[in-house]
Amino acid sequence: MRGSRLVLFSLPLITVVVIAFALFVVGAPRPYVGARVYGGPTEGASRLSLRLALVERFVEIEGPAKTGEVSIEAAFADGRRASARATPDDMGVAGVTLDAGAPIRGPVILTVTGRDGLLAHGSVSLSAAEWAARAVERGGFLSGQKSGALVIRVAPARGAIAVPFPEALVIEVRGPAGAERGAEVVVEADGADVTRAPRPTDASGRTSVTLAPRTHLVSLTVKASNAAGATGDFTGFVPVTAGALRATVQDGQLRVESPIERDVAYYSLISETERLSGGALALSPDQRGGSVGLVALPPLPSGRLWAVVSSEPELDTASTVGWPLVPQSPLDAEPPRARAVPDRMHLDGLRLGFAKDAERRQKARYLALGFTLLAGLLAAALLVREGRRSARELDAHLREAGADAGERTELAPSRWLGVVVAILCVGMGFSVVLLVAMYRI
Repeated sequence: MRGSRLVLFSLPLITVVVIAFALFVVGAPRPYVGARVYGGPTEGASRLSLRLALVERFVEIEGPAKTGEVSIEAAFADGRRASARATPDDMGVAGVTLDAGAPIRGPVILTVTGRDGLLAHGSVSLSAAEWAARAVERGGFLSGQKSGALVIRVAPARGAIAVPFPEALVIEVRGPAGAERGAEVVVEADGADVTRAPRPTDASGRTSVTLAPRTHLVSLTVKASNAAGATGDFTGFVPVTAGALRATVQDGQLRVESPIERDVAYYSLISETERLSGGALALSPDQRGGSVGLVALPPLPSGRLWAVVSSEPELDTASTVGWPLVPQSPLDAEPPRARAVPDRMHLDGLRLGFAKDAERRQKARYLALGFTLLAGLLAAALLVREGRRSARELDAHLREAGADAGERTELAPSRWLGVVVAILCVGMGFSVVLLVAMYRI
Protein backbone atom coordinates (compact mmCIF):
# COMPACT_ATOMS: atom_id res chain seq x y z
CA MET A 1 0.00 0.00 0.00
CA ARG A 2 1.38 3.36 -0.97
CA GLY A 3 2.23 5.98 1.63
CA SER A 4 -0.51 8.38 0.49
CA ARG A 5 -3.15 5.68 0.87
CA LEU A 6 -1.82 4.83 4.31
CA VAL A 7 -2.09 8.49 5.32
CA LEU A 8 -5.57 8.75 3.82
CA PHE A 9 -6.87 5.71 5.66
CA SER A 10 -5.25 6.64 8.97
CA LEU A 11 -6.31 10.32 9.00
CA PRO A 12 -9.66 9.72 10.78
CA LEU A 13 -7.97 7.70 13.51
CA ILE A 14 -5.20 10.29 13.89
CA THR A 15 -7.82 13.06 14.11
CA VAL A 16 -9.75 11.26 16.82
CA VAL A 17 -6.54 10.72 18.81
CA VAL A 18 -5.53 14.38 18.47
CA ILE A 19 -8.98 15.60 19.54
CA ALA A 20 -8.96 13.27 22.53
CA PHE A 21 -5.48 14.48 23.51
CA ALA A 22 -6.55 18.14 23.14
CA LEU A 23 -9.76 17.77 25.13
CA PHE A 24 -8.84 15.24 27.77
CA VAL A 25 -5.16 16.08 28.34
CA VAL A 26 -4.20 19.59 27.18
CA GLY A 27 -7.69 21.03 27.66
CA ALA A 28 -8.64 19.09 30.78
CA PRO A 29 -9.53 21.10 33.91
CA ARG A 30 -6.56 21.87 36.10
CA PRO A 31 -6.25 23.37 39.58
CA TYR A 32 -5.78 27.13 39.60
CA VAL A 33 -4.75 29.50 42.36
CA GLY A 34 -6.13 32.87 43.37
CA ALA A 35 -6.14 35.23 46.33
CA ARG A 36 -9.20 36.50 48.13
CA VAL A 37 -8.67 39.84 49.87
CA TYR A 38 -10.78 40.73 52.93
CA GLY A 39 -10.77 43.85 55.04
CA GLY A 40 -12.66 46.79 56.44
CA PRO A 41 -13.42 50.35 55.30
CA THR A 42 -11.07 52.04 52.87
CA GLU A 43 -12.64 55.48 52.69
CA GLY A 44 -11.17 57.73 55.37
CA ALA A 45 -8.84 55.08 56.81
CA SER A 46 -5.16 55.90 57.28
CA ARG A 47 -4.07 52.31 56.92
CA LEU A 48 -5.55 49.18 55.42
CA SER A 49 -5.69 46.08 57.56
CA LEU A 50 -6.26 43.19 55.16
CA ARG A 51 -6.57 39.43 55.32
CA LEU A 52 -5.33 37.38 52.38
CA ALA A 53 -6.69 33.92 51.74
CA LEU A 54 -4.74 31.93 49.13
CA VAL A 55 -7.05 29.37 47.57
CA GLU A 56 -6.48 26.53 45.13
CA ARG A 57 -9.57 25.44 43.25
CA PHE A 58 -10.22 22.37 41.12
CA VAL A 59 -13.66 22.24 39.51
CA GLU A 60 -15.86 22.90 42.58
CA ILE A 61 -13.37 21.83 45.26
CA GLU A 62 -11.44 24.51 47.15
CA GLY A 63 -8.53 24.22 49.55
CA PRO A 64 -5.67 26.32 50.90
CA ALA A 65 -2.90 27.06 48.41
CA LYS A 66 0.76 26.83 49.32
CA THR A 67 2.26 29.59 47.23
CA GLY A 68 5.07 30.79 49.45
CA GLU A 69 5.58 34.49 49.96
CA VAL A 70 3.15 36.88 48.29
CA SER A 71 3.23 40.63 47.83
CA ILE A 72 0.38 43.11 47.86
CA GLU A 73 0.46 46.66 46.58
CA ALA A 74 -2.08 49.44 46.97
CA ALA A 75 -2.28 52.38 44.58
CA PHE A 76 -4.27 55.31 45.95
CA ALA A 77 -6.21 57.89 43.97
CA ASP A 78 -3.75 60.70 44.83
CA GLY A 79 -0.79 58.77 43.41
CA ARG A 80 0.58 57.37 46.67
CA ARG A 81 1.49 53.71 46.92
CA ALA A 82 2.00 51.24 49.74
CA SER A 83 3.15 47.64 49.64
CA ALA A 84 3.84 44.71 51.93
CA ARG A 85 4.92 41.09 51.77
CA ALA A 86 3.54 38.15 53.73
CA THR A 87 3.89 34.39 53.98
CA PRO A 88 0.57 32.57 54.34
CA ASP A 89 0.22 29.89 57.00
CA ASP A 90 -0.76 26.27 56.38
CA MET A 91 -4.36 27.38 55.92
CA GLY A 92 -3.32 29.85 53.22
CA VAL A 93 -4.15 32.86 55.42
CA ALA A 94 -1.97 35.92 55.97
CA GLY A 95 -2.63 39.28 57.60
CA VAL A 96 -1.05 42.43 56.18
CA THR A 97 -1.26 46.12 56.99
CA LEU A 98 -0.67 48.84 54.40
CA ASP A 99 0.14 52.27 55.83
CA ALA A 100 -1.35 54.98 53.63
CA GLY A 101 0.23 57.81 55.65
CA ALA A 102 -2.93 59.92 55.44
CA PRO A 103 -6.69 59.37 55.23
CA ILE A 104 -7.62 57.58 52.02
CA ARG A 105 -9.94 59.29 49.59
CA GLY A 106 -11.33 57.56 46.52
CA PRO A 107 -10.92 54.01 45.23
CA VAL A 108 -7.85 51.89 45.98
CA ILE A 109 -6.28 49.60 43.36
CA LEU A 110 -5.04 46.40 45.02
CA THR A 111 -2.66 43.96 43.32
CA VAL A 112 -1.58 40.63 44.79
CA THR A 113 1.23 38.66 43.14
CA GLY A 114 3.07 35.45 43.98
CA ARG A 115 5.23 32.83 42.35
CA ASP A 116 2.24 31.86 40.18
CA GLY A 117 1.98 35.41 38.84
CA LEU A 118 -1.01 37.67 39.33
CA LEU A 119 -3.29 36.35 42.09
CA ALA A 120 -5.76 39.21 42.48
CA HIS A 121 -6.27 42.68 41.04
CA GLY A 122 -9.05 45.22 41.23
CA SER A 123 -10.48 48.45 42.58
CA VAL A 124 -11.79 48.68 46.16
CA SER A 125 -13.93 51.36 47.76
CA LEU A 126 -15.83 50.83 51.01
CA SER A 127 -17.14 53.46 53.39
CA ALA A 128 -17.31 53.01 57.15
CA ALA A 129 -21.11 53.18 57.03
CA GLU A 130 -21.30 50.40 54.43
CA TRP A 131 -18.92 48.26 56.44
CA ALA A 132 -20.74 48.81 59.74
CA ALA A 133 -24.11 47.99 58.17
CA ARG A 134 -23.43 44.29 58.84
CA ALA A 135 -22.49 44.80 62.49
CA VAL A 136 -23.99 42.35 65.00
CA GLU A 137 -24.33 43.60 68.56
CA ARG A 138 -25.04 41.64 71.73
CA GLY A 139 -25.67 42.81 75.25
CA GLY A 140 -27.64 45.44 77.06
CA PHE A 141 -30.06 44.96 79.93
CA LEU A 142 -31.95 41.68 79.84
CA SER A 143 -35.68 41.38 79.60
CA GLY A 144 -37.45 39.34 82.29
CA GLN A 145 -40.14 39.20 84.93
CA LYS A 146 -39.87 41.89 87.65
CA SER A 147 -41.78 42.26 90.87
CA GLY A 148 -41.55 44.10 94.17
CA ALA A 149 -40.79 47.66 95.24
CA LEU A 150 -37.19 47.41 94.10
CA VAL A 151 -36.56 47.32 90.36
CA ILE A 152 -33.72 45.05 89.27
CA ARG A 153 -31.92 45.20 85.95
CA VAL A 154 -29.28 42.72 84.77
CA ALA A 155 -26.79 42.99 81.87
CA PRO A 156 -23.65 41.10 80.75
CA ALA A 157 -20.64 43.19 81.77
CA ARG A 158 -18.96 42.58 78.38
CA GLY A 159 -22.06 42.17 76.26
CA ALA A 160 -21.85 38.39 75.75
CA ILE A 161 -21.44 35.10 77.61
CA ALA A 162 -20.06 31.82 76.26
CA VAL A 163 -19.72 28.29 77.66
CA PRO A 164 -17.73 27.56 79.85
CA PHE A 165 -16.01 30.89 80.47
CA PRO A 166 -16.71 32.92 83.64
CA GLU A 167 -18.19 36.33 82.86
CA ALA A 168 -19.50 39.11 85.05
CA LEU A 169 -23.10 40.29 85.08
CA VAL A 170 -23.94 43.84 86.14
CA ILE A 171 -26.89 44.03 88.54
CA GLU A 172 -28.64 47.35 89.13
CA VAL A 173 -31.12 47.92 91.96
CA ARG A 174 -33.35 51.01 92.04
CA GLY A 175 -36.10 52.03 94.42
CA PRO A 176 -38.72 54.77 94.36
CA ALA A 177 -36.07 57.34 95.28
CA GLY A 178 -33.51 56.18 92.74
CA ALA A 179 -30.35 54.08 93.08
CA GLU A 180 -30.34 51.81 96.13
CA ARG A 181 -27.03 51.86 97.93
CA GLY A 182 -26.19 48.95 100.24
CA ALA A 183 -28.93 46.65 98.96
CA GLU A 184 -28.30 42.97 99.54
CA VAL A 185 -28.47 40.85 96.38
CA VAL A 186 -28.87 37.08 96.08
CA VAL A 187 -28.40 35.31 92.74
CA GLU A 188 -29.55 31.83 91.75
CA ALA A 189 -28.68 30.38 88.36
CA ASP A 190 -29.86 27.22 86.63
CA GLY A 191 -27.38 26.05 83.98
CA ALA A 192 -24.46 28.08 85.34
CA ASP A 193 -22.20 28.19 88.38
CA VAL A 194 -21.98 31.34 90.50
CA THR A 195 -18.20 31.68 90.90
CA ARG A 196 -18.32 35.07 92.67
CA ALA A 197 -21.30 36.17 94.71
CA PRO A 198 -22.46 39.80 94.52
CA ARG A 199 -21.54 42.35 97.15
CA PRO A 200 -23.95 45.02 98.44
CA THR A 201 -24.74 47.65 95.82
CA ASP A 202 -22.58 50.79 95.52
CA ALA A 203 -23.64 54.43 95.28
CA SER A 204 -24.91 53.89 91.75
CA GLY A 205 -27.08 51.02 92.93
CA ARG A 206 -24.94 48.49 91.12
CA THR A 207 -23.02 45.35 91.92
CA SER A 208 -21.80 42.39 89.90
CA VAL A 209 -21.84 38.61 89.95
CA THR A 210 -19.67 36.15 88.02
CA LEU A 211 -21.29 33.24 86.22
CA ALA A 212 -19.67 30.27 84.47
CA PRO A 213 -22.32 28.81 82.14
CA ARG A 214 -22.48 25.05 81.78
CA THR A 215 -25.18 24.98 79.11
CA HIS A 216 -26.46 27.27 76.40
CA LEU A 217 -29.67 27.95 78.32
CA VAL A 218 -29.21 29.72 81.65
CA SER A 219 -32.13 30.88 83.77
CA LEU A 220 -31.43 33.53 86.37
CA THR A 221 -33.22 34.62 89.53
CA VAL A 222 -32.07 37.77 91.33
CA LYS A 223 -33.51 38.94 94.64
CA ALA A 224 -32.69 42.25 96.32
CA SER A 225 -33.62 43.80 99.65
CA ASN A 226 -32.71 47.06 101.42
CA ALA A 227 -32.40 48.09 105.05
CA ALA A 228 -35.99 49.29 105.13
CA GLY A 229 -37.27 45.83 104.22
CA ALA A 230 -38.27 46.62 100.63
CA THR A 231 -37.63 43.76 98.20
CA GLY A 232 -37.56 43.08 94.49
CA ASP A 233 -37.22 40.08 92.21
CA PHE A 234 -35.97 39.50 88.67
CA THR A 235 -36.39 36.27 86.70
CA GLY A 236 -35.17 35.80 83.15
CA PHE A 237 -32.87 34.01 80.78
CA VAL A 238 -29.24 34.89 80.12
CA PRO A 239 -28.38 34.61 76.39
CA VAL A 240 -25.36 32.34 75.88
CA THR A 241 -23.63 32.35 72.49
CA ALA A 242 -23.23 28.74 71.35
CA GLY A 243 -19.75 27.70 70.23
CA ALA A 244 -18.23 31.14 70.82
CA LEU A 245 -14.57 31.79 71.46
CA ARG A 246 -13.61 34.26 74.20
CA ALA A 247 -11.15 37.13 73.89
CA THR A 248 -9.53 39.02 76.76
CA VAL A 249 -6.53 41.30 77.20
CA GLN A 250 -3.62 39.83 79.16
CA ASP A 251 -0.34 41.75 79.71
CA GLY A 252 -0.61 43.66 76.47
CA GLN A 253 -1.59 40.57 74.51
CA LEU A 254 -4.85 39.34 73.10
CA ARG A 255 -5.79 36.03 74.70
CA VAL A 256 -8.19 33.88 72.67
CA GLU A 257 -9.77 30.80 74.24
CA SER A 258 -11.78 28.01 72.64
CA PRO A 259 -14.10 25.68 74.59
CA ILE A 260 -12.87 22.72 72.51
CA GLU A 261 -9.48 21.86 71.07
CA ARG A 262 -8.72 23.74 67.87
CA ASP A 263 -5.53 24.38 65.95
CA VAL A 264 -6.32 27.92 64.83
CA ALA A 265 -8.63 30.83 65.54
CA TYR A 266 -9.27 33.97 63.50
CA TYR A 267 -9.55 37.47 64.86
CA SER A 268 -9.80 41.12 63.92
CA LEU A 269 -9.42 44.24 66.02
CA ILE A 270 -11.96 46.90 65.13
CA SER A 271 -13.14 50.33 66.17
CA GLU A 272 -16.48 51.85 65.32
CA THR A 273 -15.16 53.01 61.94
CA GLU A 274 -12.08 50.93 61.10
CA ARG A 275 -10.51 47.48 60.96
CA LEU A 276 -7.25 47.92 62.84
CA SER A 277 -5.59 44.52 62.64
CA GLY A 278 -6.32 40.83 62.32
CA GLY A 279 -5.25 37.44 61.11
CA ALA A 280 -4.95 33.82 62.17
CA LEU A 281 -3.83 32.77 65.64
CA ALA A 282 -2.37 29.34 66.45
CA LEU A 283 -3.99 27.67 69.45
CA SER A 284 -2.57 25.10 71.86
CA PRO A 285 -4.39 22.67 74.18
CA ASP A 286 -5.05 24.12 77.63
CA GLN A 287 -5.19 20.72 79.39
CA ARG A 288 -8.87 21.30 80.22
CA GLY A 289 -10.37 20.16 76.94
CA GLY A 290 -10.06 23.54 75.25
CA SER A 291 -7.42 25.60 73.47
CA VAL A 292 -5.76 28.95 74.04
CA GLY A 293 -3.52 31.31 72.09
CA LEU A 294 -1.84 34.67 72.59
CA VAL A 295 -0.94 37.39 70.10
CA ALA A 296 0.70 40.75 70.74
CA LEU A 297 -1.57 43.76 70.42
CA PRO A 298 -0.42 46.52 68.05
CA PRO A 299 -0.58 50.19 69.07
CA LEU A 300 -4.28 50.95 69.31
CA PRO A 301 -6.15 54.25 69.19
CA SER A 302 -8.32 55.50 72.03
CA GLY A 303 -12.03 54.95 72.04
CA ARG A 304 -14.24 51.90 71.97
CA LEU A 305 -12.49 48.85 70.54
CA TRP A 306 -13.47 45.22 70.06
CA ALA A 307 -11.72 41.93 69.34
CA VAL A 308 -13.83 39.88 66.92
CA VAL A 309 -13.01 36.17 67.23
CA SER A 310 -14.29 33.13 65.39
CA SER A 311 -13.35 29.63 64.30
CA GLU A 312 -14.02 30.65 60.69
CA PRO A 313 -11.81 33.10 58.76
CA GLU A 314 -14.77 35.12 57.43
CA LEU A 315 -15.78 36.07 61.02
CA ASP A 316 -19.36 35.73 59.87
CA THR A 317 -20.97 32.88 61.80
CA ALA A 318 -23.62 32.75 64.50
CA SER A 319 -20.88 32.03 67.06
CA THR A 320 -18.74 35.06 66.15
CA VAL A 321 -18.45 37.54 69.02
CA GLY A 322 -16.76 40.93 69.18
CA TRP A 323 -15.54 41.29 72.76
CA PRO A 324 -14.85 44.78 74.17
CA LEU A 325 -11.13 45.29 74.58
CA VAL A 326 -11.48 47.73 77.49
CA PRO A 327 -14.28 46.51 79.75
CA GLN A 328 -16.22 49.21 81.54
CA SER A 329 -16.75 49.00 85.28
CA PRO A 330 -20.18 48.57 86.88
CA LEU A 331 -20.13 52.29 87.78
CA ASP A 332 -20.56 53.24 84.13
CA ALA A 333 -23.99 54.31 82.99
CA GLU A 334 -24.37 51.61 80.36
CA PRO A 335 -22.61 48.24 80.22
CA PRO A 336 -20.69 47.83 76.94
CA ARG A 337 -22.07 45.78 74.11
CA ALA A 338 -20.28 43.07 72.20
CA ARG A 339 -19.94 44.19 68.58
CA ALA A 340 -18.83 42.04 65.65
CA VAL A 341 -18.38 43.16 62.06
CA PRO A 342 -17.44 40.44 59.55
CA ASP A 343 -14.58 41.00 57.17
CA ARG A 344 -15.78 42.25 53.80
CA MET A 345 -14.44 40.55 50.68
CA HIS A 346 -12.68 43.19 48.60
CA LEU A 347 -11.34 41.02 45.78
CA ASP A 348 -11.84 37.45 44.56
CA GLY A 349 -8.75 36.55 42.57
CA LEU A 350 -10.10 33.10 41.71
CA ARG A 351 -11.89 34.77 38.83
CA LEU A 352 -8.50 35.54 37.30
CA GLY A 353 -7.40 31.93 37.75
CA PHE A 354 -10.65 30.68 36.24
CA ALA A 355 -10.27 33.03 33.27
CA LYS A 356 -6.70 31.83 32.64
CA ASP A 357 -7.74 28.19 32.85
CA ALA A 358 -10.74 28.81 30.59
CA GLU A 359 -8.50 30.55 28.04
CA ARG A 360 -6.08 27.61 28.06
CA ARG A 361 -8.89 25.13 27.52
CA GLN A 362 -10.41 27.27 24.77
CA LYS A 363 -7.08 27.38 22.94
CA ALA A 364 -6.87 23.59 23.11
CA ARG A 365 -10.35 23.35 21.58
CA TYR A 366 -9.49 25.77 18.79
CA LEU A 367 -6.33 23.79 18.02
CA ALA A 368 -8.34 20.57 17.90
CA LEU A 369 -10.86 22.20 15.57
CA GLY A 370 -8.10 23.58 13.35
CA PHE A 371 -6.38 20.20 13.15
CA THR A 372 -9.67 18.55 12.20
CA LEU A 373 -10.31 21.05 9.40
CA LEU A 374 -6.77 20.68 8.09
CA ALA A 375 -7.09 16.89 8.25
CA GLY A 376 -10.31 17.12 6.24
CA LEU A 377 -8.67 19.29 3.58
CA LEU A 378 -5.69 16.94 3.43
CA ALA A 379 -8.01 13.95 3.02
CA ALA A 380 -9.85 15.73 0.18
CA ALA A 381 -6.55 16.53 -1.58
CA LEU A 382 -5.37 12.95 -1.20
CA LEU A 383 -8.68 11.66 -2.60
CA VAL A 384 -8.33 13.87 -5.68
CA ARG A 385 -4.79 12.65 -6.13
CA GLU A 386 -5.81 9.01 -5.70
CA GLY A 387 -8.68 9.50 -8.13
CA ARG A 388 -6.38 10.85 -10.83
CA ARG A 389 -3.84 8.10 -10.25
CA SER A 390 -6.52 5.40 -10.48
CA ALA A 391 -7.82 6.90 -13.72
CA ARG A 392 -4.34 6.85 -15.24
CA GLU A 393 -3.77 3.25 -14.16
CA LEU A 394 -7.14 2.17 -15.66
CA ASP A 395 -6.36 3.96 -18.94
CA ALA A 396 -2.94 2.27 -19.13
CA HIS A 397 -4.49 -1.14 -18.44
CA LEU A 398 -7.06 -0.66 -21.22
CA ARG A 399 -4.31 0.37 -23.63
CA GLU A 400 -2.42 -2.84 -22.88
CA ALA A 401 -5.64 -4.80 -23.51
CA GLY A 402 -5.86 -3.28 -27.01
CA ALA A 403 -8.86 -1.00 -26.44
CA ASP A 404 -9.08 1.99 -28.76
CA ALA A 405 -9.73 5.57 -27.63
CA GLY A 406 -13.50 5.31 -27.90
CA GLU A 407 -13.67 2.11 -25.89
CA ARG A 408 -11.39 3.55 -23.20
CA THR A 409 -13.59 6.64 -22.89
CA GLU A 410 -16.70 4.47 -22.72
CA LEU A 411 -15.28 2.14 -20.08
CA ALA A 412 -13.67 4.84 -17.91
CA PRO A 413 -15.93 5.92 -14.96
CA SER A 414 -16.81 9.55 -14.35
CA ARG A 415 -13.68 10.72 -12.57
CA TRP A 416 -15.06 13.88 -11.03
CA LEU A 417 -18.28 12.28 -9.83
CA GLY A 418 -16.37 9.62 -7.91
CA VAL A 419 -14.04 12.21 -6.39
CA VAL A 420 -16.95 14.41 -5.31
CA VAL A 421 -18.76 11.47 -3.74
CA ALA A 422 -15.60 10.41 -1.90
CA ILE A 423 -14.96 13.95 -0.64
CA LEU A 424 -18.55 14.21 0.60
CA CYS A 425 -18.20 10.92 2.45
CA VAL A 426 -14.96 12.06 4.05
CA GLY A 427 -16.54 15.38 4.97
CA MET A 428 -19.47 13.60 6.60
CA GLY A 429 -17.05 11.44 8.58
CA PHE A 430 -15.09 14.42 9.86
CA SER A 431 -18.37 16.20 10.69
CA VAL A 432 -19.26 13.31 12.97
CA VAL A 433 -15.86 13.65 14.64
CA LEU A 434 -16.47 17.38 15.16
CA LEU A 435 -19.91 16.74 16.60
CA VAL A 436 -18.44 14.31 19.12
CA ALA A 437 -15.79 16.88 20.02
CA MET A 438 -18.40 19.64 20.40
CA TYR A 439 -20.49 17.39 22.65
CA ARG A 440 -17.44 16.85 24.87
CA ILE A 441 -16.74 20.59 24.95
